[in-house]
Amino acid sequence: MSRRKDPLGLELSVHVSDDDLQSLDYDLRPEFEQDMACTVAECGAHTYNSFNTLTKHWTKYHRPEVKLFVCGYSKGTVSCTYKTPARGLIMKHATKHPDYDSATSCQTVKENNKHYIDPAESLCPKRASKLNVSGRAAAQRERMEVEEVTQSLQKDVYNTRDEVMSYSATGEPTFTVKPAWMKFK
Repeated sequence: MSRRKDPLGLELSVHVSDDDLQSLDYDLRPEFEQDMACTVAECGAHTYNSFNTLTKHWTKYHRPEVKLFVCGYSKGTVSCTYKTPARGLIMKHATKHPDYDSATSCQTVKENNKHYIDPAESLCPKRASKLNVSGRAAAQRERMEVEEVTQSLQKDVYNTRDEVMSYSATGEPTFTVKPAWMKFK
């Protein structure tokens, strides 16, 4: 359950998962900018060059629970206690146990995040929009200008001594030979 206060001071209780809550907050989140620092004050002034590194930081420090991959190897009274958040590392670790099938015995568990820093009212930034609005508008203007020029060319008919040239609907020139009686002598 998550409690948020709206700008009018009214309290709203919503029962949703953290992932669903983040999708609801998507429009409220600030957009990521190059060399942006974490929006949580306790994190310090470290800046992040890419959106992915900031997202990894947010996952590591601002989620109350983390998903860990656990080595399930046990032989007799000996059992392995290795845990890691990266699946690739658990597969690499499994090579230390020669008679161990990591594909079937690897388990995932959710545990409390020992690095957790409460983000309070801060939100994880969203990826910057990839739409180039000004470039898109310029391209649309250019397409309209080209269309106007092609339409004006389609209306033009070139009349020569022996043939008539006009443009078809597709913009290709069409040549029509004049009948013999129309030709000048």
